[in-house]
Amino acid sequence: MGECVMLSVLVLLLVVAAASFAYRAFWMLWARPSSRYVGSRFRDEVVAMSRRQRRRAFWGNVLLCVLCVAAMVLVGVVVGGMGGSV
Repeated sequence: MGECVMLSVLVLLLVVAAASFAYRAFWMLWARPSSRYVGSRFRDEVVAMSRRQRRRAFWGNVLLCVLCVAAMVLVGVVVGGMGGSV
């Protein structure tokens, strides 16, 4: 029973991390000085970056998001292999 709760918390953390990386990746390309839907500190940080830095940060965040999703799939395979419901 404890393993199930621990794996559920792990999947929840991975979902939150993947969503956060996807959000940051989106705004790396679309943040403008007039953007209202993003925090001012993050917006100022992104706007101050060069286009090349923003592109690299975008792909880094996309990669981290994909790794989180892959880890979620791996947890599902492990839970399924242990006989749990996925």
